[in-house]
Amino acid sequence: MHERNPRYQIESGIKNIVLLGTTSETPTLDDSEQESIVKTAWENFNGQINIIVGIGGNNTNSVVKEINSYNFDSIDGILSVSPAYNKPSQQGIYAHYEKISENSPV
Repeated sequence: MHERNPRYQIESGIKNIVLLGTTSETPTLDDSEQESIVKTAWENFNGQINIIVGIGGNNTNSVVKEINSYNFDSIDGILSVSPAYNKPSQQGIYAHYEKISENSPV
């Protein structure tokens, strides 16, 4: 992560940054690379902007497991996607997010 890019955004007035979202290369990063991105953002921008991390997937139980193992000390929020490939019903999507919210400390 290049610190100058978020620094420019902060100086331009942003209030939040989303890391590890679904439109980036996140699926190709291993756990240590993902941790490094979050750590770099926290070390450089903590307190200046809200740090939001993408934690999501098609398997609700896997998402909950990841949330329960995640270090949220430097995280202000999470952004999670709706299951895309198994196409749950509206009630299924609601249940997915309900389970996530019950397990998320942020």
